[in-house]
Amino acid sequence: MITNKIYRRGGTVLALALLAGAPTVPAAQTDTEIESLKQQLAALNRRLVELEQGQSRTQSFIEANGSRMERMPEIRLDEKGLRLSSSDGRYGLRLDGAVQFDSRWFGSDGGTDSFDLRRARPSLRGTLHKDWDFRLQYDFESSGLYDSYLRYTYSDALRLRAGLQKTSVGLERLQGYANTASVERGLASNLTPTRDNGIQASGKLFDSTLLYEIGVFNGAENDGRPDADTGNQKSMSARLFATPWVNESDSLLAGLGFGLGFSFGNEDGAAVPRQRTPGRETFFRYASGVEADGDHSRINPNFYYYNGAFGLLGELILDEQRFSRGGIARDVETLGWTLTASWVLRGGTNGFGGVKLDDGVTLSEGGTGAWMAGVRLAGVEVSEDVFDGDTGTRLSDPLASARKADNFGTFLSWYPEDNLRLMLSYDYTRFGGGAALEDEHVFITRIQLAF
Repeated sequence: MITNKIYRRGGTVLALALLAGAPTVPAAQTDTEIESLKQQLAALNRRLVELEQGQSRTQSFIEANGSRMERMPEIRLDEKGLRLSSSDGRYGLRLDGAVQFDSRWFGSDGGTDSFDLRRARPSLRGTLHKDWDFRLQYDFESSGLYDSYLRYTYSDALRLRAGLQKTSVGLERLQGYANTASVERGLASNLTPTRDNGIQASGKLFDSTLLYEIGVFNGAENDGRPDADTGNQKSMSARLFATPWVNESDSLLAGLGFGLGFSFGNEDGAAVPRQRTPGRETFFRYASGVEADGDHSRINPNFYYYNGAFGLLGELILDEQRFSRGGIARDVETLGWTLTASWVLRGGTNGFGGVKLDDGVTLSEGGTGAWMAGVRLAGVEVSEDVFDGDTGTRLSDPLASARKADNFGTFLSWYPEDNLRLMLSYDYTRFGGGAALEDEHVFITRIQLAF
């Protein structure tokens, strides 16, 4: 024991001191000091015994409760949000979301300069029994749910999702809103539903080189998110998307994906859509009294290609829908397209899921952040027959709406941190066919915080 060694050494030192005879130290004083040393050594010995007993109790607690401690949930707060998960991974919760604050500055008389809370969307995701997961996403700006679904994963080849969700049409729509290259999506996204209620099956086949989706939905208007169905008819939506070289990391085509989406259904009584510019100004609307009165179909060929810093995304949407007014029904065709090229100037890698920042590039790590720039071309055109008929039967007013729009845009993004993005875009849009609307010039800034 340590105590016994201290006693032995202390005794030896005292004996040598006594033999030395130190004539100047009285015997009574020496006895007092020896007694004080004995008391201190006794206190040290008691403390050592207490520490050994405490260590023994701690070890016993760990041995008795080790399995319980191993089952304690894991809590993490990082760039992906706040995450809680059980030790076996069968249960989990994740709180994430994004806030986007914009400003718009028009160089024409078509819009109003403004500051705008574009989105404020907290999102709660969860995992149940490992194979079940859910998502709830609320948008404060529009005061409504944007996602509310439950999904079951049988395997990578089969997943079932039911609830309010994105459909299979619109590649840029399917891209996360915080990850789009430019501030606003292209004109083709005007021809896609924002969300719809329904059930969808999806999965990846052939070593994850082919994605399929097929679902049945209530039927949503273009650029809309209806909360309730307007009739007994339903719409079908489906998609195939191939990435043949995704598993060949050394191939120049590893980042190439291409596919086809479509939807078809009867949307009697659905809301009537409109067409808007990147500045969010309406340039085409249907006349008062127009009703959705029959079939609605969309065909959407699309592709993307990402290689290191470079990114290219393109899509075309052919939309056909029956509308009626004054007892006259017409099938209206609308064609929209978007082509966006982007380049990460420094500090990251481009991708469909957004820019992935390099290690050490953020300001908090001593870097200067990542930068991305790019350009976009886009257009949309509504068929001429929307202006046919008299004032009581024509579907749109040629003195108030333009049926064509062509857009050129350029944009720049700075990523000072993983979760922070500052954006600037300039969009020029010219109009044709119908009303003589003034060309739109708009600068848009955005501050985005996303987890």
